[in-house]
Order: sequence, then C-alpha cells, then structure tokens
Amino acid sequence: MLSIPTSNVVIDTDKAFMLRRNGTYAPKLKEEIVHSVVSINNLCDGSSSADVGLFTSHTTSTNIVELATILSPRDIATALPRYDSNQASSLIQNDISRIFRIHRPDSFATKTNSAVHFIGNQFHSIINIKKSLFDSTNFLVDGNQSDIPRVLPGPSNIILKQINNNKIGFDFLTNAELRLFLTTIISSIDKFYKINDLSKSLNLFSQLIAAQSIYILRSCPIRRENVSANEPCFIVSTLFLRSFIENNIPLSVYRFISLPAIVNGEQFMYSNIPEITGINTDDYAIISWNNTPKQNECLFSSFIYCRRKPSVIPLSHSSCLSELFIHSLRIVNSCQVTRSRSLQTDVINIDSNVWLFSHNGDPLYCHLHSTIGEFKGVITINEPPIVRMPCGNTIKYTNTELPSSTCTNHSILIKSTAAGNYEQLSTISWPIQTMMKQLISTPGRGANINLKPVTAINDRGGLHVIVTFLPQNLRVEQQAFGRAGRQGNPGSARLILNQEEDLPQLIQYFKNLPIDEHRTIEGVKQLRDKYEATTIQEARKEVRKIEAKDHLLQQFLNMAHSQREYIDFGNNKKYNPGFDSLRETWGNYCFKIDDMDDEASIQRLYQKFANNVQTCLNRCVQIKRNPDQQSQFATYARSNFGVKDADAERKEKQANIDCHILNELIEDPKYFMNAGLNEVCGESGKIAGADSRSLKLLELAERRDDSDFIVFYNKAGCLVGQGKGSDAPIAMNRSLNLLVYEIENRNKLIILNTKPPPDGKPPRVFAEVIFLQIVKSYIEVTRNQLNQYDSDKHELTCNYEYWTEGFIQEQLNGTEFAHLIPDLEEERKEWCYEGLQFRYKFIIEAKRCWWKTIFIFVMGVAQVIGGAILCCITGHVKLGTSMIMGGVFDMYTAVGKLYF
Repeated sequence: MLSIPTSNVVIDTDKAFMLRRNGTYAPKLKEEIVHSVVSINNLCDGSSSADVGLFTSHTTSTNIVELATILSPRDIATALPRYDSNQASSLIQNDISRIFRIHRPDSFATKTNSAVHFIGNQFHSIINIKKSLFDSTNFLVDGNQSDIPRVLPGPSNIILKQINNNKIGFDFLTNAELRLFLTTIISSIDKFYKINDLSKSLNLFSQLIAAQSIYILRSCPIRRENVSANEPCFIVSTLFLRSFIENNIPLSVYRFISLPAIVNGEQFMYSNIPEITGINTDDYAIISWNNTPKQNECLFSSFIYCRRKPSVIPLSHSSCLSELFIHSLRIVNSCQVTRSRSLQTDVINIDSNVWLFSHNGDPLYCHLHSTIGEFKGVITINEPPIVRMPCGNTIKYTNTELPSSTCTNHSILIKSTAAGNYEQLSTISWPIQTMMKQLISTPGRGANINLKPVTAINDRGGLHVIVTFLPQNLRVEQQAFGRAGRQGNPGSARLILNQEEDLPQLIQYFKNLPIDEHRTIEGVKQLRDKYEATTIQEARKEVRKIEAKDHLLQQFLNMAHSQREYIDFGNNKKYNPGFDSLRETWGNYCFKIDDMDDEASIQRLYQKFANNVQTCLNRCVQIKRNPDQQSQFATYARSNFGVKDADAERKEKQANIDCHILNELIEDPKYFMNAGLNEVCGESGKIAGADSRSLKLLELAERRDDSDFIVFYNKAGCLVGQGKGSDAPIAMNRSLNLLVYEIENRNKLIILNTKPPPDGKPPRVFAEVIFLQIVKSYIEVTRNQLNQYDSDKHELTCNYEYWTEGFIQEQLNGTEFAHLIPDLEEERKEWCYEGLQFRYKFIIEAKRCWWKTIFIFVMGVAQVIGGAILCCITGHVKLGTSMIMGGVFDMYTAVGKLYF
C-alpha cells in the first residue's frame, strides 16, 4: 500500500529518507482575481484640484473609473504566462461588472471599518477593527526630546504613491488585514500551507501575481439614489494565477532528502534518487526531476507548474522509489548507496529544529538554554537518534553549541518499525539503528570495492571477511563474502550473529534444539530466504493488482463519461456529488479486491460493478431524454411554487430533472447532503423551488442514514427556508441528541486506546472530540433559540455562514488546548467534507398582524368618540368616561404592536 501522509515533513527512519513538501503539481493554471475595497478618508481635503478629488467631489454619470493597471515586473524569470495591460484590464473589469451585477459589496462594506476582500464569491474582512491616525509602534526620536508620534500616510495616499511608482503592492493594508488577506488567498491555493512569516508569505503570493488594477468608486453603494450621501472608495483588484486540477486527485510534490548514516568517519547514503518527486497515492503514479528546474522552466511556489509538462509514469517503473514509498515492501534492494569519507560532524541539521545524531559512544547530555541564557533542561542521548529540539533554544553538549532555530508552525511526521504508523515528531529521541543497518547492508554499496591483499596476507590464508549482522538477503551476503578469495587468491568468510539483536525470535526458536551453532545459523538463513521469497511474491502480486486496478480504472472512467452528451460530469458542477458517489463506489470495489488473488474473480466482480453503474447511467439518460415524466422532485416543487414565465418554468424543470438524476447516481447520504446544500447555495439557488429540492435531497439522506447528526442539522436550516419553522426545533433536537451519542462513543474509544502523554498535554486524538464539543455548544445555543419560536407569534428566518478557522481560534486561544488548533483545523476540513459546512443563525421576530392592529385602533377611536358623546350630550359622565378610558387603552395597545 502506498501511504504518504500529508505533512510539511515526512521522515522514514526504516528506509533512511525524508520528504519535504513543496506543494501540489498543477498541470494547468486558472485565473483568479481578488478585489480589495478600501475607503477614502479625506483624500481631497488638501488637494481639491487633483483629478481624483475632482472625480469624487463632482456628480457625473460614471460611478467608477480605472486609475491604472500595473503589470508584474518583466525582468523576473518565471514560468508563468505574461499578460499585456489591455488583456489584464479587460479580465479585471469583466469580473468587477459581474460582482456589481450579482453581489452587493456596498452592504457588506458598511458593516466594517477595515478593508474588504472579495474572492471566490465570498467577502472577507476584520470586523470592528479600530483605525487611528497615529501608529504607536512608530516614533521619531530627536536627541533628548520626548517621543513624538509620527503621522503615518493613510491607505489612500499609499495607493496613489503605488500608482506613481508603477509598483504592485499591498502596503495599504495593516498587518492584521494583510494576514487575513494572505490566509484567505493562499488557503484557496494550497490548503496545507500555514502562514508563519508574513513577509515570506507575501513574497510567495507575489510570484503568482500577473497584474493589479486600481479603480476609484465615487460612491461605495451602487444604488444611484445614494450616490451623493456616501464616501468614495478605492478598489484594488489583483489578478493572479492558481493551480487547476481537473480530476481532484493531485500529485503532492516533495523534495527527497537522503538521511546519512555515519559510522567510523564514513558516510553512507542513497545516490540515485531524483531530487524532486511528485506522488499520486491513489493512482500509484509519479513525476520526477533529477535536479531543480530553472525559474523560467518551472515555478516552485505554493504549487508547482512547468511550461513543459513532465511525464507521469507508473511508480512500478522505478523499482527504487517503489521499494522506498510502498509500505508493504520492507526490503530496499534497488537503490544505490554510496560510501564516502564523512566531511560532516556527527550532528546534522536535517530540518529547522530537527537534528540527526550519529554519536555512538558515551551518553550525550544536551543542555537547553533560552536566548537570554536561562537554563531550560537537559535531553539525554544514549544511541544514534533523530531529535526535534525545542525551538528558540541553544543546545550545548561537550565542546559543541548548536544554534537556536526559529519556531515554525509546520507538521513533522516520523515512522519507524517500533511506531508502525506515522506520528508527530516530538522531543522524544527516535533511534536510527535500523536506518544505519539498512544503508550499510544495501546491495550495490560494495559492488565497486575490490580489496587486493598483499602477498604476506595470502601466505597466511588470505583475506578473512566477517559479517556481524544478518544480511537482508542472500545476494547481499554473497556480495560481502565475495570480497575474499578473489581471482584465485585464498580467503574465507564468516557470519557472526548476536542472538540478542539479530532476529532474536528466530535465534530463540533454534536455541533449545540439539544442534550446533553452524546449523542454527543455517536454519536462520533458510527462514530469511523463505521470508524474502514470500515478500517478493507478495510484491509481484501487489504490482499486478496495481496494474489491474489502473486498467479497470480507465475502463470505469470511460464508462462514466460515455454519456457526456446527457450527463457532463466535467462541466456541470451540479453533478459533482453524483460523480463523487460513483468514485466512492469504485473505491469500495477496490477495497473488496484487495484480498483477492484470482484475476478471473476480480474481473467477474468488476463486471458486476460495471453493470450496476451502466444501468444507473442508462436510467439517468432515460430521465434526460424524457423530461416530461413525473418525478418526486417535480411534484414536490410544483405543489409549492408558481411559475412566472416560460424561461423560469424551463429552468425550474431542468433543475428538477437534475435532482432526479442525482437521486439515481447517489448512494452515500453525505453526497445527498452536498447536493442539497448546493441547491440553495449554488447557482440553482436562484431558480424557483430551490428550498423545496434541497429539503427533498436532505430527506433522501435521512432515509439512507437516520443516525447522522449532520443530516438533521442541515435539515433544520432548510426547513426554515421552506417556511416550516415549527418543524425546525424537532430536527435540531434530533441532531443534538445524535451528536451527544457520537461524542460519547468517541470518548470511550479514546479511553480504551490512548496512553497518557509524557508532557501532560492533551494528545492529538482529542482534536476530533474537542471540535465536536465546540459544534455541540453551538448547536445547543441554536436549539435553545429555536425552542423560543412560536409560529403563532413569531416570524423565523435563517442566515448561514461557513465554519471558519477563526471561529476555532476564538474558542481555544489561551486554553490548554491551544496547541491543538492546527489539528482542529484539519478536523474542521474533514467534517466540512462530510457535510458540516455552515453555521446557521436563526432570527426570530414578532409577527405583525396588520388587520388586527388596525381594527383594534379603529375600535379604540370609536370608543373615545362614543364616550365623548355620552359625556357631553346625554350627560352619562360615568359611562362615557369608562368608554373613553377603554378606547385610549385599545389605541395604546395597537400603537405598541406597531412599534414594539
């Protein structure tokens, strides 16, 4: 099985290599534009004659004007395509027109004092940020004079200066705004990238920028009647390029680093490995570069893009990389290992604060000191290990001092035989004895070594070779023994094993048998050779399975896209949940054949799977060809919505047909949820009946799995949109009960399977439970809010927003779980994929019954008039006074209902 976890750094101490993640390979590029809306504050007070001031202060028919379009510098070598100013300006103008036509940036901008950024059909800003004319962090000091705060230029002046200098930049943003800006953009490009240094992240994004246009909007609100009453603003639009991956199965690109073993002043390490490798763990495919390409050939940024596409080859074509990356292949025979005199010390820095110690003598006592010299503790090293030292500390041992490293928020995973699976690398030492044996015993290391004994040695029996470990296979053993007795000279060789270290379970098996040591070692070697033969046989089976899966996958994709005329999975995003469901069905089929060795049985099972998929696709095509047939979606929608015109009717009919097709394609409930959410949040949300179709899809998810709390959570929000607010509290209560049950089960699993960590901090396995507890707290508040709803007295509406990273940070900053925030962010993304995408906010308002209010008010007026007549004309003062008081009370009650 090919299993490389997604992490910044991956270390395998068994096979002696480290992978440092570069990013994701992008076969194609996609144009993306981010718009930053910055308000203009008093720009024209001192320069009313300036062009900008004249435009913003005079009423004209044009509300927006382009000030400049700045291109990225031409003197920088890059593999990205170039744009001219007209081309860039046209692209950005079209996108701005689309935003003003579909969205309302003005209504969002009025809610915040910070810059507003728009990307991916969503607004981003820092709410309630307070700006000041003075910046307390920047002062001018003049001799003995007191500190005088310096008036800093505002965003407007910085933008105009940027135009004059013809320079792309983001100096008009504060550090907090810049962090939000970069987080929003870079996370959309590479979801695994973490911002540690603003300057580095800005440089990373700058490599992707093609052009930047600056516009001035005379009035931020777009409505013409409000033009004169609002402040003008700048729109800084940045055109950049991002990766575009069509099949959603990306190749993760890593820089391969061979870990050296240093023994007695000699260094052993791999030498025939590509410097950079891209790996697709699903398709067992790779791309590789022997050396880092030039900047004008390939871009290595948050993603990797090359002008000339590198060849994608099956992993099986590289026997060395197959043995290194496939977990089930324990023996590395095909990789070349070179031996050289070590020019390095016994301590090597392999990544940031990660060190490899090759020391193999007396224990080392590493003393940790802070930057101010404060003693922080001791780390003891008894054998060669890999250690992640605490960042921000210098390390001293014997006569050596290791420099301190900068603290970075990136993940480092490590695997060894003892651990079995990848784990987070901590300050606990990870021994590398297995790695050293692997490198020293790898075939090919001694292939070019030819020892020539002198005559005196030959006279005494020749060269005697002693191998003090059990070679991994017969070939390695014979290669070592072959150093002696060459070219007709005398010589001998011997294998000496330590029964405490070399395969102790096998030595123990032969130890109690009545045979001598020679026969014991022969028995161990026979078992070793038998194990190697079994491993090779299993590897061949694995390769055959991979090739068979690759062939069957191609057949499956051809079949899935065979009806592209009717069901276009590539271009119609509405069908994405259906195609994802088919892919998961394919994954389940692959899981079934993993334990099957008979190719005929695999083919029969595939034929059954293919027949089911083909039947499903045929039904979908039949629905598409006969759109007039009745379906549960069409009936459900027509009973709730009227059709205004032919075009609206056609769109609604098509939307109903698409939902009917999704019903045929989808099996897993989470894809019904995704389809339901797409109905109200995507382009279909503008078509009549969207809420009805969404609710129906969620009900189908409920039929498939009525124990998933996410189904009922989303259903509650959809019920409110459908006007069934009285049913929403029931769905939300059901969701909360199922979530509590889910948390209890996961707590039991943690108690049974988790050991207490040595540092006392909550382990990573708690991340999922903590995230679910945060969700539970939010659902409880929402449930309590819904329980106050009375359909006779209240009106209920629902708004939604995404579960963002900032929400998690707000909950955990300053708590004992703060160190788990990166893990919780990964959990958030995983649960988002399962359907937990939105936080619903319900708004309960008092219902206003206008005709009752008016009737009460009129009756009150009538009582006042009648009472006045009784008092003044008939003389019934007591009765008239009572009627007047009753009428005044009714009038007061009616007015209170109107305004309160």
